[in-house]
This record gives sequence, structure tokens and C-alpha cells, in this order.
Amino acid sequence: MSRCVLSLRIIALVALPLGCSGEVDYSPERDAAVMQSILGTWTAPGAPITLTVCEDIEAAESEAAQRAPGNCQVDHVVRPGRGTAHSEDHSGVGCGGCPFSVHAFVTVELAHPDLPEPVVASGAVVIGDGYEDDPYSPPYRIEALVDGRYISAEIDGDGELRFTNMDGAGQLTVADMPRLELSDSAACP
Repeated sequence: MSRCVLSLRIIALVALPLGCSGEVDYSPERDAAVMQSILGTWTAPGAPITLTVCEDIEAAESEAAQRAPGNCQVDHVVRPGRGTAHSEDHSGVGCGGCPFSVHAFVTVELAHPDLPEPVVASGAVVIGDGYEDDPYSPPYRIEALVDGRYISAEIDGDGELRFTNMDGAGQLTVADMPRLELSDSAACP
């Protein structure tokens, strides 16, 4: 019996990957394409609820200026039309626990009939990570901070947005929020 258990453990260790994928490519054109599926006004058909998501250009430029090549925390800052094409090498033995995050920076405005006024916040969209074959693939996670509390949402591959955390929106809960669809992609300046 113990011999059988030991053999299974050895097989499991051998099956583990020894390194990360090779090279990951980023470009301003791909940045623009992914942002078209995120930025704008999200609505629920028949409900007076809106979430407007706009790019926070100042935050994106600040983060991009601080990002050093090979930085394993933020692998790429999405800057449609302003960024530079680059590749990041993720090969080698192990990744050292680096998340290789791909971020866009946004402001959000949530309007809901149960709120006395719209909630406005700044935050980030986690686009993907460099572990994936396509670091631009959904889901996209919006994480906006309001007075130390989060409003979080996720945009799935079907283009629907669902809220995952409403702590920063007063008495509203995730259960109060329907799924939203992008209805006006030209809502941002």
C-alpha cells in the first residue's frame, strides 16, 4: 500500500511543468481592441442601472512610466494608441511567483435608483496575465476603490458584466445587480 502511494506522488511531481511559457507579445493595436470591449456605458435592459467605464489616462501613463522591462508584477500597461509594442520573455525554470499582470486603468461611475447620487471611483482592469497563450483573453476584472471599499465586476467572454463585490456602493449588494451589457462604447471623452 505505501509503495503505491509513493509511486503516485513521484508521478505527480514529474507531471508538474518546470517553466513558464515562452515569449508574450503586446501591442497598441491589441490594447485598443481589448479596450473597445470594456470602455463605455454598461446597462441592464429594462433597468435604470448604468456603469460607465472610462480610461484613466493619467494613471495609465504614470504606471507605464514606473514599469521597468522584466517587471514581473505588471507585465504590461494597456494604453490604446499610446503604448509601444514589446515582448516579454517568460521562459526558464519557474516563474518565481510573478503574476505577470496586464492592467488597464479606469474610472467608473455607477448610477442606480437606490443610490442618492452616482458612485465615482478609480481603479484597474486586470485584462489577463502572461501565463496565458493570449494575455488579452477574457474574463476582465474591474476593481475600483471607493472610500477604502471595492466595487468589483467581471466581463466574461460573452460580453456580459456581472458584479462580484459591492462594498463600495452603500447598501447595494451583488444580488441587487443584474448582468449588464455594453450599450454605448462612445460614452467616454
